[in-house]
Amino acid sequence: MDSKTRRDWICTKKNYSLVVLALCLLQHYLHVSIILVEATSEVHIVYLGEKKNDDPASTKKFHHQMLTTLLGSKEAAYRSIIYSYKHGFSGFAARLTESQAEAIAAAEFPGVVQVIRNRIHKLHTTRSWDFIGIHQHSSGNLLTKSMGKGTIIGLIDSGVWPESKSFNDEGMDPIPTHWKGICQQGEHFNSTNCNRKIIGARWFRKGAIEHFKNLNRTNTVVDFRSPRDGIGHGTHTASTAAGYFVKRANYRGLASGLARGGAPLAHLAIYKACWAFEGCTDADLLKAFDKAIHDGVDILSLSVGNVTPLFSYVDQRDSIAIGSFHATTKGITVVCSAGNDGPISQTIVNTAPWLITVAATTIDRVFPTAITLGNNHTLWGQSIDIEKHKHGFVGIIYSERIALDRTNDSAKDCQPGSLNATLASGKIVLCFSKSDQQDIESASNTVQEAGGVGLIFAQFPNDGLASCDIPCIRVGYEVGTQILSYIRKARFPIAKLSDPKTVIGKWASPRVASFSARGPSSMTPEVLKPDIAAPGVDIIAAFRPRDTKHSNGYALLSGTSMACPHVAGIAALIKSAHPNWSPSAIKSALVTTGNFPDWNRWNKHFSRRPNPQGS
Repeated sequence: MDSKTRRDWICTKKNYSLVVLALCLLQHYLHVSIILVEATSEVHIVYLGEKKNDDPASTKKFHHQMLTTLLGSKEAAYRSIIYSYKHGFSGFAARLTESQAEAIAAAEFPGVVQVIRNRIHKLHTTRSWDFIGIHQHSSGNLLTKSMGKGTIIGLIDSGVWPESKSFNDEGMDPIPTHWKGICQQGEHFNSTNCNRKIIGARWFRKGAIEHFKNLNRTNTVVDFRSPRDGIGHGTHTASTAAGYFVKRANYRGLASGLARGGAPLAHLAIYKACWAFEGCTDADLLKAFDKAIHDGVDILSLSVGNVTPLFSYVDQRDSIAIGSFHATTKGITVVCSAGNDGPISQTIVNTAPWLITVAATTIDRVFPTAITLGNNHTLWGQSIDIEKHKHGFVGIIYSERIALDRTNDSAKDCQPGSLNATLASGKIVLCFSKSDQQDIESASNTVQEAGGVGLIFAQFPNDGLASCDIPCIRVGYEVGTQILSYIRKARFPIAKLSDPKTVIGKWASPRVASFSARGPSSMTPEVLKPDIAAPGVDIIAAFRPRDTKHSNGYALLSGTSMACPHVAGIAALIKSAHPNWSPSAIKSALVTTGNFPDWNRWNKHFSRRPNPQGS
């Protein structure tokens, strides 16, 4: 008698003790639990490689037949599958238990290259194009003369805010005849949101919904079930690559000038696969690749990446490597961000040799901000907070002196809840960063909650500025130490924070941004990655309007996410001038012709200019 039969026999007896009853219930509970665990399904991607049939309908039918064989019925197959990849390559995403995934990967299903569990990926201007030499009026240059005419740049990102002036289609050519895409409707987005600039838009969320269906959400960011951008990231990258001309674009008065993308006359195709809360799943990213290949894009830009440790593209477990491989074989140049986990070695992502991996650099624009102390000594930091410094001279205090708990040092870098509100109220607070775990935005929230009216955040030189709800200025440790010395010496220390200014051409650039991944590749160190670097620090581009009072729809952002569309825009310029060039030829032209702009002039500045943060 097996254990199940024995259990059933015992539990049907009339005269059992309470102990036997308890054992019966426990055995039954354990048996049901095992069944539930076994039946728990997750989305898996069954990758089948190149299509065996040119007819998408036949490919999709084959996918359903394979699932029917596995699951036992057509109904179960239709309930299980969420995506069929049938244009650029063959495969499908389906809800499978662990044992089902193992079975379909086994020999009884020939043709299966890899079965991949659905994972999450993360999202990694007015001056930058002039800085790298892509000028609006370079009519003698074949590349800039075309301005990307006739090319289609596909953006796999968080969507688009179509009302931005950067997506105006004035002066745009008709939609290219090879375009086969659509303008998919959804929440607050319809066909009228597409034009000759944004010629198509799609959205993909099934993978994210399946991955997070049991998650208790606490995020307050509002997103849209449509191609409309809920977080602004996709809008920023799209306008950087191919935004139309916008005069007097600025961020609250800073960085004012003519905004444009690298290829302002190129068309845009939007593929929303990244979401405010969920991120970007493998299943959704692969579907975006599949549709982009079908629709006829010429360039694909992805400011998205894996998290380390990486899955190898060699054994086909990296969805971006898989999708970009098939796109490249169809003549589409794929450009990806390198990741923001630098400068630690081997943190680079998107390492496949067939795609272009982009690191981030600085440009020659800074936002110096004066800090005037009560002894009339003026020091300099950087900030992008305009029209917030209205307090004049107020008290300034070191955060360690107003710690709620003097027995730990959490107040030094203004960690949440570490400051005494009575002592911080109405004052500017000086904090010193101790590690990468605390940033200026978090510190400013702590100061604001304690009643402080301003923040001076001293840290190791770090590229990229952030906006705060109270005036916040970043300084180097040297300047921070000078301010601390004044606080310790003065009987009643006071300070005044001024508005930042925009200064161009006085600081040494480009240099690789502090946050940018540098390589080498942990997958294949012998393949040089990243391939190229482009501007990615404090880049101004279109953004989802935060509010009508303080925003004109442009934002300053930093990251390799911002560097990637710079290269995508230049790739579109090359493709427009040389329509028959392959992705390899375009990549070769990019990585073998880059040079340091006006080296002699910059070398002079480099030899005599201090760091703008004073460190």
